[in-house]
Amino acid sequence: MKLNIPASELEWIFADFKEQRLLAVGPAVASARVLRNNLTHDFGPSNAEKVVRAAPLLIPMMERFLNCTNDVLAYLRANFANVS
Repeated sequence: MKLNIPASELEWIFADFKEQRLLAVGPAVASARVLRNNLTHDFGPSNAEKVVRAAPLLIPMMERFLNCTNDVLAYLRANFANVS
């Protein structure tokens, strides 16, 4: 789709449990997806703290991804208009 966001940032947002090896070493301990899953399935202070520590890294990435919404919608309309 040629989004205006690096693939490495998409990995930080969407990598599942088995894809954590794709992430570069950084201040976050896991991708946003894994942090969200851990927090919702095992809510507690340690998982909440991991989200808080990762927020400065992940929030700007998520904002850049959300800024691509119009590009994603245009791609979906162009390529999947016949899918119902």
